[in-house]
Amino acid sequence: MAKKKSDLQALLSDADGIKGALQAVEKPIEANPEIIRVGSSEEPTESGISENDYLESRDLHLPFSTAIRADLYLKLKRVEYWDRTTIKKIIETVVEDYVNSTPTSKKSLPEGERAKLKQLKTAKDYNKSRNPKG
Repeated sequence: MAKKKSDLQALLSDADGIKGALQAVEKPIEANPEIIRVGSSEEPTESGISENDYLESRDLHLPFSTAIRADLYLKLKRVEYWDRTTIKKIIETVVEDYVNSTPTSKKSLPEGERAKLKQLKTAKDYNKSRNPKG
């Protein structure tokens, strides 16, 4: 895992690496059908959540937040500005490369963990549920 982290750090500190990653974003991404099933992820849990619903919703972007080191944030903002891209595109590219190279990303979640997944709603839907008036 440390190797993956250092690869990510190297990519973020290398402007040419980020440009190459961004060029990969422009290429169509093919779905990987080799999913390793731990349970029956095709069947919804009691809460109605199915992993297939997520795999088939590539056009839906779920809002979530995290924290990032200040130096990486600055580097992302530099790339965002100078390369006329968005942090969202950069993060999606880097995360997709990482999960595609990690075998455990192909293992289905156990039912209990699937029940913890965020609901498939748009950011606008989340804002409406948090602020019903507007």
